[in-house]
Amino acid sequence: MNLQKAGENCVTRSIFAWISRGNREQKAIILQLGLVVIYAAFVLGSGLVKFDEILGIWLIYLSGAYALWAIFGMFVLIGLLLTQMELGQASPPIGQWLKSMITERWERDRGLSLIALPFLLATLISSFNAFKQFILVKSTFRFDALFEQWDHILFLGHDPWQVTHALFGSVAATSFLDHVYHAWFSLMPLGVLLCAWQAKSTWRLRTQFLLSYIGVWIILGSILAWLLPAAGPVFVPALVGPSPTFSDLHAALMQTNGQDSLESIALQQMLLGNHTQTKMAMGVGISAMPSVHNALAILYCLTTFAINRKLGILFGLYAFAIWIGSIHLGWHYAVDGVASLILMIGLWKLTGLAADRLDKQAVSPEYQRAVEGSLAL
Repeated sequence: MNLQKAGENCVTRSIFAWISRGNREQKAIILQLGLVVIYAAFVLGSGLVKFDEILGIWLIYLSGAYALWAIFGMFVLIGLLLTQMELGQASPPIGQWLKSMITERWERDRGLSLIALPFLLATLISSFNAFKQFILVKSTFRFDALFEQWDHILFLGHDPWQVTHALFGSVAATSFLDHVYHAWFSLMPLGVLLCAWQAKSTWRLRTQFLLSYIGVWIILGSILAWLLPAAGPVFVPALVGPSPTFSDLHAALMQTNGQDSLESIALQQMLLGNHTQTKMAMGVGISAMPSVHNALAILYCLTTFAINRKLGILFGLYAFAIWIGSIHLGWHYAVDGVASLILMIGLWKLTGLAADRLDKQAVSPEYQRAVEGSLAL
């Protein structure tokens, strides 16, 4: 037993020493990976998820993430070479350039931030997929009536979807909102992979973005979704109880779908059909509050605004269109998006403080000796 404890203490000291010696890049990526691995361990430890099923989904996400990561890498290489040509600089041979890049990344953080982000993304999304399908489903949808009341207050006694359909009720407008809303599913993971290829000077923004991204899925999409379970307007008649107003919403969407097929209708039918499925599937699970879709759009707005004001305004308009689409297509209550906005701004400020702390943090010899002393007890 003493040998086992001594071995554990030795490993702990080694890990502590490695982290304490690490620079801000290493500390940030270790923190990010640690949060995701703890989340994944919780999901697996729930006993509601089969390891072989989540492993299969994880491998699909992982292969796709590394494929996109490699594509981005090629574009980075081409972009740098073209930039050198435009500046009239002599471009070194590809082998020499790759060697210098690998050397720089090794010196920066042993290449951890370059190669680990696809793993982080795949682990986070597959774990959330499992949480939403097998854990969140155990929480009864009991807040829909409350959120519907809040929507009435926010829209002065009207259902928000009736307002959007009065303004954008044509087939063309509804189809446009449908395309805008679902295009975001493809864009949501790309920011994480792009972070892997960014210059060292972007450390703070990258760290703030990645911590916020992780926080959206874990805090908003998992913890708060469990505490505030709601199905969402279009799912109320099937999963909560009779609702004439939301039945009318579904009828309006089906009428548009009959003239121009909506991706939302197909996806909503798939989610209902798989709501109680016992075998894990990609993209399955129903939850309205708070809206991860809206939150991530706001996150990209905040991030791009820190890069370029005009780009931030563009992403802000896109985030607003997604909010309208989430109401118009029956996915979310209006207050889901409002809550996501407030929570996302708070999370963004919090992760900014965390990035500053990582940047300034230094482990004193006295503190390290105290920790090592406690481990020896």
